[in-house]
Order: sequence, then C-alpha cells, then structure tokens
Amino acid sequence: GASGTRGPILATALVAAEGRLEADLVEPIFAGRRRPHGHLLPQTLSAHGGLFDAPRLAYARILRIAVHPAARRRGFGRRLVGAVRQRARADGLDLVGASFGATSDLLAFWRHCGLEPVHIGSRRHAASGAHAAVVLSPVSRSGETLFAEARLRLLPRLAVLLGGPLRDLEPPIVAALLAGAPGTEPDLEMTEERELIAFATASRGLESVLPALQCLARSRLSAALVGGRLEADQAAALILCVLQQHDPVTASRRLGLGGKAVTLRLLRRAAAALLAGAG
Repeated sequence: GASGTRGPILATALVAAEGRLEADLVEPIFAGRRRPHGHLLPQTLSAHGGLFDAPRLAYARILRIAVHPAARRRGFGRRLVGAVRQRARADGLDLVGASFGATSDLLAFWRHCGLEPVHIGSRRHAASGAHAAVVLSPVSRSGETLFAEARLRLLPRLAVLLGGPLRDLEPPIVAALLAGAPGTEPDLEMTEERELIAFATASRGLESVLPALQCLARSRLSAALVGGRLEADQAAALILCVLQQHDPVTASRRLGLGGKAVTLRLLRRAAAALLAGAG
C-alpha cells in the first residue's frame, strides 16, 4: 500500500532449480545407470519418458504451491504460477514444471495455470496409491522444442501403456491426460469407417470392431474431449473397453452401470459422436 506496509501472504510456492546437467551424464541418465539427486524432472523425462536431451535443459520445478484458505478460487494460484514462469524466463531457464500424484482435479488445476501433461508413471506410488504425472510449460526456444516433442509422444505412448501397465488407471485421469494431446495417428480408412458406422448405428459386435475403435480413439478422442463432444460416461466406457481393453461386464462394474448392455449402448453412442466430429 501507500504506507509501504505489506499485506498478508495470500499464495506461496516452493520452487527448485533442476537440470542443465553435464554432457557426460546425459547418456547414463537415459540408459538408467545414473539418477542424480535433486533433478526429478529431467531424470524422469529422460529415463522414463524417452526424451534423451531432457537433462541438458534447465527447469524450475514447483515442489509446493499453497493459497490461503480465505483467498481460494480467486485466481491467486494461477497468478503465482504465472509469476514463477516470468521469473524462470528472466533467469534464462527453459521450462517450468511439476510432478505430483495424478488426479483429474490436479491435472485440471495445472492446465488452468498453463502447464500441460507430458508424462505419467507406469506404477502407483506405494504411499499415495497414485501415478506420478509430469506437467510442463516452456519459457525458452529450447524449452518449446522439448515440450512439443513430449506432448507429441504422450498420446501414442498412452495408447500402448493403457492396455498394460496403466490398465487400471482411472478413466477421468486418462481423459484429463488425453484432452488436447496432439495426435500422430492417421485418420480412418474407408473400411474402418464402414465397420464403425455399422457398430454405432446397428448391431455389429464389439469384438469385431475393436481394432477400428482403437484407430477411432487414437485419432479423434483427444479433440473430442476438449470440444466436449462426449459425455463423461461415454468417454469412460471408451477408455475402459477400447484403450484399456476391459470387457464390457468389467467396465460396467467399474462404472457402476446396469450391465453389459448399458456399456455397449454407451460405446455405440461414443463411436457415433466421434464419427460425427471428424474434421
């Protein structure tokens, strides 16, 4: 204020500098032979995310962020993250990031602050029971290059991992990870589209159309989630049965639905919505 007195602290963050590691560490980190202490983001992105050059770059990792209870939901957290990004850019760093136990709410918070998901761990943390996610925002040209590569790798990597190590990842978290992720998949061929139309509008069986549904989900689900073209239960059924390859009975139980027939109806409606949202 005019008197020079400072008001109460409404939001605070604990930030660590990471990365910009020596050149002779880059390959050993990627190969899993070295895990330098205090460099979680570059080590995770290299050893687990497959980004060879990640340790060369400099990061501001937000370890903790807190907003006063009386000041929540007023944008202070977003403004504080914005200030961290400005400071990181001024200091010549490349990226601002965070790693945390993934929930759909936390992923939504970080996206609201301008940080997008680029990686999720394949194992649950023993204490929290959550998979660790990494979110990033670039603040330099080199940071933009690495960020773009990481974002581009997310969807094809998840498409494989969701059928294996991430088979039990909660569908709302999967949806939050996939929303807006750039795709590298080609769009549907005519034969696949014909199969999907028969599934969406008639009675073609699920098993016969699963490969085509995989192609449909990989090429169009990300944009549909951002555009709000799928209802939450439709997206969840698609994630469970197509990407995570659970049978409809298991999916019905996971979603608290009335059985296999209900799940199949959701899948048919989801396919119709994705087919209608092309282009």
